[in-house]
Amino acid sequence: MKIKSSNLFQRIAMGVICVAVVAYTVFHMVSLFSAELSTIVVGSSTEETKLELDGYIFRDETLVYSNYGGAVDYIAYDGLKLAVGDGIAVVYEQGSNANVSDSIDRIDVMIERLENSTDKYLTLSDLPEINASVGNSYSEIMKKLADGDIRGISDDIDDMTEALGKVDYITDGASVLPSTLQSLREERTRLMAAGGSSQALSADRSGYFYSDIDGYEGIFTLAAADALTPDTYYKYASTDVSDIEIPSNAVGKMVYDSEWRFATMISKNEAGYFEEGEEYKTVFTGSGDVAMPLLLERITPDDDSSSTLLLFSCDRMPTGFDFARAQSIELVVESVTGISVPKSAVHKSNGVLYVYILKGSVVFERRIDVIYEGSDYYTVRDGVAADDEDIYLQSNDTLILSGQNLFDGRILE
Repeated sequence: MKIKSSNLFQRIAMGVICVAVVAYTVFHMVSLFSAELSTIVVGSSTEETKLELDGYIFRDETLVYSNYGGAVDYIAYDGLKLAVGDGIAVVYEQGSNANVSDSIDRIDVMIERLENSTDKYLTLSDLPEINASVGNSYSEIMKKLADGDIRGISDDIDDMTEALGKVDYITDGASVLPSTLQSLREERTRLMAAGGSSQALSADRSGYFYSDIDGYEGIFTLAAADALTPDTYYKYASTDVSDIEIPSNAVGKMVYDSEWRFATMISKNEAGYFEEGEEYKTVFTGSGDVAMPLLLERITPDDDSSSTLLLFSCDRMPTGFDFARAQSIELVVESVTGISVPKSAVHKSNGVLYVYILKGSVVFERRIDVIYEGSDYYTVRDGVAADDEDIYLQSNDTLILSGQNLFDGRILE
């Protein structure tokens, strides 16, 4: 009887153990195949580190004079490259150069916009494209207002106004735009009827024309830039030309050499980003966001302070760039291109970093080659060829951001 009882207890114990093993196995099988995954399709992108700097433009400029100091009717616009004999302006004996010229400049801008809006070749078939242009301008204006960035917003407003004018001209048979254009032309003629003699000016050498005269033409020269030191930079920056009298018969200036300089002062910490002879992507944020490369010619530390002088050169003369003496720039000092991977998705094996990707319903392990480390992410190289041991993460892979019980070759159900 005791033997039977012992066998019974052994059978019960074995049954309990079997149930426990089955339950344990089922639990882990469920957790293995039912865990939810978070994934994302990855792609390569470029991250840039930018600095915002203020500085000054140096270039050689030659004033253009007339025999008269009256009203000026400019033929050439700012930045136009003139050949020998090309017209610059007609200068009148009478009239206020400053007042009349400013008024005529404003009228000329409005006339150009209205001429575009009332182009006789515009038809109803152009409406979809024009409406799209209105929408793009509106979106750009709203974005800049939301970001608190109003640089160049006046040009966006003018573009939108011109496009809306086209819509009005095409759809309204009684549009007032043609009569408004005619009135502006008559006002321009009235302003230019200054009386007296006049002189037509033309270029005697090939070069670029600019109407603005700031008094620094003989100061901020190429020779001055090439001899610039941290001390003299501050002297130039504080130069007051209010006492310099600009001749009343000076109507603009010619630039015969396309080469110019940009000088700025930065901290010694920022100087670590720069290297002489390197070219840097730059946007002139104070001049309509005009982009152009600058070549760093010279780095000169200031022994008496924690500042450093940078002298850049450029030979580009882009249309629409006003070459104002004082400029603000945004300059790219670092650029990293690769795939961004959250650190939470990365694991280490034998000192090497890996991630998991999903192909169909199968999990695969992929190695990553880190080229930049952020606070909570890595930027990893894209397009790395597979080696004998590993395959690397590539663009268009489906990266697993989070999940449980992941391993190479796991099949999800």
